[in-house]
Order: sequence, then structure tokens, then C-alpha cells
Amino acid sequence: FIDHVPVLGEGKRNEAKRFILLIDTLYDHRMRLVMSAAAQPEGLYTAKRGTEVFEFERTASRLVEMQSRDWLEGWAERRQVGAPAEARQAQG
Repeated sequence: FIDHVPVLGEGKRNEAKRFILLIDTLYDHRMRLVMSAAAQPEGLYTAKRGTEVFEFERTASRLVEMQSRDWLEGWAERRQVGAPAEARQAQG
């Protein structure tokens, strides 16, 4: 769970890069993310120049995808497949 993600502007370039890396890592590992933020994904980075602008567009897209029903259902299925047999039997 990530709480209180602020809007990042020109002066928060390093923080934006770290956030981009975090979301890329969670996305690549197909993880579920619960996050509260000061804005919708598209509004979390307000800088208008620099390589981070393009990178953050991808990050915003990934955040939107990670909220989708397909993503969450896929995460639940992967989690169940990875569970020990005893746990799967108890759930089903």
C-alpha cells in the first residue's frame, strides 16, 4: 500500500524518476498496487520538459492498467496458482 503520493513538478525530477522505477518494477512483476494520490495518474507529474515527461506518460498508463478488472483478476489467478495445494483446496 502506498499512501499520499503527491503531485510531482519540475523541482521533483529525482522523486519522479524513483516513482517511475517503482511502478515499472511492480508492473513487470505483475503485482497488485493499492495507492492513494493527490491526483489521477495523468496528473501526478506536471513538468513540461525532460525525458521524465515521456516516461511518466508510460507510468500513468501502467497505473491505469493496474486498476483494471483484467489486471486484478489476473493477479488473483496468479496468486492462487502460486498458493500451496492445501490453500487452494481450502479456498475452492
